[in-house]
Amino acid sequence: MLQVDRFWAIGPSARIHLPTAIAGTGAPGRLVPLRLGRCSLGDLPPEPSIIHLPEPLTAPRGAPLVTATHRDGSAVVLAARRGDGDVELAFHPDRAVRALAAEASPVGRRPAAARLPFNYRRVPRVVRTALRDLMARRRADALEDFPAWPVEPSVEILRRIYLLARRALEPGLEPAPFWPERRRFALVLTHDVDSAEGLALAPELAREEQERGLSSCWFLVGRDYELAEEAIGSLRDAGGELALHDVHHDNRGAFLAPAAIARRLDSVRQEVERFGMRGFRSPSMLVSEPLYDALEERFAWDSSVADSALLPVRGGGGTVFPSERGRLTVLPLTLPADGQLVGRGMPPERVLAAWIAKAEWVRSVGGTAMILTHPERGFTADAGMRAAHRSFLDWAAGQADAWRVLPTQLADHWRARAAGAAAGPSLAQHSS
Repeated sequence: MLQVDRFWAIGPSARIHLPTAIAGTGAPGRLVPLRLGRCSLGDLPPEPSIIHLPEPLTAPRGAPLVTATHRDGSAVVLAARRGDGDVELAFHPDRAVRALAAEASPVGRRPAAARLPFNYRRVPRVVRTALRDLMARRRADALEDFPAWPVEPSVEILRRIYLLARRALEPGLEPAPFWPERRRFALVLTHDVDSAEGLALAPELAREEQERGLSSCWFLVGRDYELAEEAIGSLRDAGGELALHDVHHDNRGAFLAPAAIARRLDSVRQEVERFGMRGFRSPSMLVSEPLYDALEERFAWDSSVADSALLPVRGGGGTVFPSERGRLTVLPLTLPADGQLVGRGMPPERVLAAWIAKAEWVRSVGGTAMILTHPERGFTADAGMRAAHRSFLDWAAGQADAWRVLPTQLADHWRARAAGAAAGPSLAQHSS
């Protein structure tokens, strides 16, 4: 069964013809940017219209259904209807998605802050903020790079082309809904609490959320500050979930030896159990294969990787949907993090607009809109950003088609849906 069939929760089809592996080519080649053209199958996600596909692309036979152009203006057909009515694709959806994910992945990439001989947080805050802002401005200048920021559409568009081709062959084919009650998208509020100062402010933000019927997940650092019971109790009373933001916020955890990672995580096992922490987020969104291996043994989910990010290393998972890594569910951060937007020099009103614009794009593809803010100076603790965050909460509370959910609920739901899709095509629905 193709992974793309599992993603949509539909059965296989013998009438979609995909490229076979080409002898001698090995792994997929370089990514090529393409500008989408005509699609006679149905609506594709809105802008941006630039996608990337791994070479080599085949030339489907038949009448073009989906077209695109290279940078030099030459045309390429992505899907065509053959004379017998079947559909050929120029790409293999599973191989393309894997290649895109591998190219975008930040796993194992170690930034300068993680190579210092001391904890990077010993650098004065004003210096760290200035460096963050400089990197954010430089990296956002190359917006046509892969993965694009703040929206990278390639994976979602390729999946959508496949589904539209299936529907053209099987009228009435409908995937299983992604979210309960057929909600259009999932909406998740999260906060990284990096300091005692941030934890002191967190209950105030939680009350603002509770007043709007919202709740969020708070990522706490295990050993860098006192986990004050009164503040944590206020977060839980407001309906919040607690998760681990590593043992120390030193940007080193992902790059330790496997045994050292295990010892580090186990040193806060008591706190993890006491606060019911089922999830993890690595400081500065830094991950590695050994870290993932350790997390898989200790947590149900991880939310350390964005779909596309600028800092501290450019990259991401390439998708706005959850995924699975063994027993670990990976929940992507999909709205631009507050630090990356502030680092771009955006005033609070533009930050708010950027959050809502990305959430609307996520809604258009039915994915997960997960926001990350910090109750810290230089982030969302500042007055202007507090006001922008309150306005975003007002927007979030007003979205009737959103499944407002906490990360553990989201992870449990996604794994259950994936298990049902793997069991067979019964989840797919054909309307009469």
